[in-house]
Amino acid sequence: MAGRLATMRDYPYQKGTVINVKLDGEAAGQALVLDIITPIKQGELQKHLKESGFTTVPEWIAEAVKLHGHLPKLLAIIVKI
Repeated sequence: MAGRLATMRDYPYQKGTVINVKLDGEAAGQALVLDIITPIKQGELQKHLKESGFTTVPEWIAEAVKLHGHLPKLLAIIVKI
């Protein structure tokens, strides 16, 4: 994970907390939660698309649904520390 990342999650992260980050199931370091956006709206996904690592909002949504079985409850903006 490099720099800022926008990720859809269900866990109730809190702004300003430090979290442990995994990549492919392996520890990848720690990140600071910069912002929490809930509920997730199409405009917010478009605004943070570049930080998501996906090419399109539908692609991002499809992957989130695939991983979680539903559209997650919040959008977390994190930065590696």
